[in-house]
Amino acid sequence: MAAITSSPLEMPATITRTSYMQTFMCSALAGMAATFLTHPIDTWAVNRAAFGSLRVPLRLLARGLPTAVLSSAVIYGMMLGVYDSIKLMGFGSLQAAVLTALPEGLVKGPLEAVKNRQQVGVRPSAAVLARGALGMVVREMPLNVIYFGTYEAMTGPSSAEQFHAGCLAGLVSGALMYPLEALRVQYVTGTPLRLTYQGGSGFIFRGTIHTGLLFYMYERLLTWTSVSI
Repeated sequence: MAAITSSPLEMPATITRTSYMQTFMCSALAGMAATFLTHPIDTWAVNRAAFGSLRVPLRLLARGLPTAVLSSAVIYGMMLGVYDSIKLMGFGSLQAAVLTALPEGLVKGPLEAVKNRQQVGVRPSAAVLARGALGMVVREMPLNVIYFGTYEAMTGPSSAEQFHAGCLAGLVSGALMYPLEALRVQYVTGTPLRLTYQGGSGFIFRGTIHTGLLFYMYERLLTWTSVSI
């Protein structure tokens, strides 16, 4: 396995060497943990965006949890792994963020569409998978630029700095991109399309905590599994 001389997000020198497999495994595990902890908030936000419903019974907040946790391993392994690989080819952060959106969206879109329909109690269909891929690619191109750009601009060598930078990346990208996310949810759940910030508070709050946890755990896992020179 080829060696990488720095972590995918150009993190501190203490991460001396990683492999592509290590990067995928660490990001997959971090994504699963962050998703498990924040899924109930995500379910509330999805129902709010799709139906405008403010109240979601507590017993329904775990809808789609197994799908969400399992798919997050693929989604976040793909997102960080592809982003890192493109940067290693010599591309800059902006180009890598945009180019990552295509493979990421094609994988993440159908999985998110299935999860979203489970969260609102609607059965998935084959047509929804194509809708999910298209909607996700459109969303991820601008979102990735904001997401990765904010994190790389604000992060530092300490765990606290990485967590805070992740939270800020989730907050900024979520606040700016929520209307597009709401349209994507409506598109894949078959509800009427409308620009809205309904559910935005839940989506932004969940994205803030989720991204902070994601990058914190990702960087810790990379450090714990790094190979000393």
